[in-house]
Amino acid sequence: MTYSANGNGLTVKIQDYLSNFGKFLKILSNSVGFWLAHQIYIIGTKRQEESGMHENNDKQRDEQMRRIYALLSKLGANPCGNSFFYTAHAIYVAIEDPDSRALVTKRLYPATAKAYRTNWQAVERNIRILIQTVWQRDSALLEKIAGKELPSKPTAANFIGILAEYLSEDEERLLDAM
Repeated sequence: MTYSANGNGLTVKIQDYLSNFGKFLKILSNSVGFWLAHQIYIIGTKRQEESGMHENNDKQRDEQMRRIYALLSKLGANPCGNSFFYTAHAIYVAIEDPDSRALVTKRLYPATAKAYRTNWQAVERNIRILIQTVWQRDSALLEKIAGKELPSKPTAANFIGILAEYLSEDEERLLDAM
């Protein structure tokens, strides 16, 4: 379908434009997925710093987030959506503030919601979406990380607790080995 603009004689082939734009978006999303993930994390981190939420230095925080991203990716989570980043941030908060694990709707979800300028219900929903994906792709690995058999898909709070505990124990083992 071809349309012509009356004023300047410009001809635009709409089908070609839409087709090429779709290809461009697909290439862009595939090639910059992890880069974009990191940029979104940096924006979230800057928002956290503005609120004075964390006092760790940047290198420690970046290393911890890399470990969280790697674990979520290993579990089969896709870093191309809010679910991945909300969950990663919630795990980070749970590691930094272990008391928040018992107060997920009062501390954990609101802290993540504030960092990403959304509400705590959206955070919880996105975390549940990620858990469903992980459970369908590799529940055996999740059970191995949990150190026990999981009879059913864990709740959002349990999932975050399992991964935060695993990463905390891993860090303690590294410190003991030094």
